[in-house]
Amino acid sequence: MALSYDYLWTNIRVLGGAYGFFSTFTIDGDILLGSYRDPNLKKTYDTFNKITEYVKNLKLTDDELLKYIIGAVGEVTSPLSPREKGNRAFSAYVRGLNDEFYHNEFMEIINAKADDLNKYSEYFKEALSANYISTIGNETKVEEDKELFKEIKNLIK
Repeated sequence: MALSYDYLWTNIRVLGGAYGFFSTFTIDGDILLGSYRDPNLKKTYDTFNKITEYVKNLKLTDDELLKYIIGAVGEVTSPLSPREKGNRAFSAYVRGLNDEFYHNEFMEIINAKADDLNKYSEYFKEALSANYISTIGNETKVEEDKELFKEIKNLIK
């Protein structure tokens, strides 16, 4: 949550002018970062690439940490619709996850320490080093920052 609200929201939405952004961290270890209606592709990609340093240097007070723990607990314990329950159950079945896994995840959240979060910088470093970039957007904006991409394809012919 510190990453989403304090870092990405501020740098991509407020300072960068994008309409919004998303950050998703899957149970399989994948990290997905994106923005939409974003007038500053290069600035956004630079912001993504600086996540490692942000997380590594993150310093939280006890009150800030508690706020983020409460938010994370709310995310993992919020009521699910029947559809969400079905999706979660199917996903757990396919991945071989059980109640013990979810219990351990919950315990990790409530027992988190501020310096535990700093260790996640290595995960971001590894994920970002893969340098997988995909953009769907305004042709002019993509052309302005074409050095970011290996190739550019027009999806509408």
